[in-house]
Amino acid sequence: MKHEEVIGKAIRTFQDDEEDALLRLAILKERADYRKFFTPELRKAVESARAKIEKGNAKGPGYIPDERTSDTLADFRGELLHRFGIRDALPTRHNHPPLGQALDLLDPRTDAGEIPEAVRRSALTRLFYTPGVREVIPASVPARRGRGEAPWRTSSPDCAPYERLWKIDLRKKPAQLLRELKAVLSAVDAHRGMDPGAYAAWKQDRSRKREEAWQHLKVWRLRRQIPKPSFPEIARGLHITPAATKKSFYRAYEMIYGEPFDLKAWEKDRAGKPPKTCSNCPQREGCTEPCPEIFEEKKSTREYLTENIAKIGDSHSYNEWLTREEGNE
Repeated sequence: MKHEEVIGKAIRTFQDDEEDALLRLAILKERADYRKFFTPELRKAVESARAKIEKGNAKGPGYIPDERTSDTLADFRGELLHRFGIRDALPTRHNHPPLGQALDLLDPRTDAGEIPEAVRRSALTRLFYTPGVREVIPASVPARRGRGEAPWRTSSPDCAPYERLWKIDLRKKPAQLLRELKAVLSAVDAHRGMDPGAYAAWKQDRSRKREEAWQHLKVWRLRRQIPKPSFPEIARGLHITPAATKKSFYRAYEMIYGEPFDLKAWEKDRAGKPPKTCSNCPQREGCTEPCPEIFEEKKSTREYLTENIAKIGDSHSYNEWLTREEGNE
């Protein structure tokens, strides 16, 4: 799936079912307090205030509407939200339909069942949806320059480049929260794919599960035995390919020492100055494969070991791995 499609799917997660929203709107339009609030006079005032702002914006950047104009729109949005639960009602540059159609959608004198299909798709599903997960934009970053990975945002203190703050409404159903959180995480990955430079300051942990880590260590330990089994012999015992066995050994090295195993560099060093441990190995003649003993003088930092153990994976224990059925390997 393309990055744009992933983001679009995430946005749709934060929307109501169209038919449910249509029914809810039709019921709302029959309420006496709503009909008393949304009068023809109020509609004209909103249209006039919006027209003034659009006319001012057309003159160029820096336009600031007068207080009365701003208050008219702010009060209208506030009443819709706090009294009637309607949000995202008026169109913006990125939110269609046009103002007239949006107001038709809200007008109690307009039959909800006659709303054009295009208006339904673009506005209806957002009217009542209250998100359970919202991205918190650091206070030092203007809202318009925020990450924009989650469809709903607010503001808060700073975060590191790899951190996010999300406000979670625990009143929502767990299924909704999990669905929204999964959608936001997918959107983060999509944004990283579309603009890698903006995310260059951090990398996502893609380490394997603990169960696979135990297999890497088993290959490492088998290569420590005397006599040492070859990689093909270990592969037969573990029912994997020789290539996978070598990769497991290299991954074990990376887990233990915190750096990728450089086979070419090792071969070059071995040819120039064989490790001291090789001189005492009865299998040194004709040996071309690495084993744990050749790294006896190499050390790992305590910090690396602490971080690496925390990242290795999920809840599989060593005993669980040892006692699992052969058919599940």
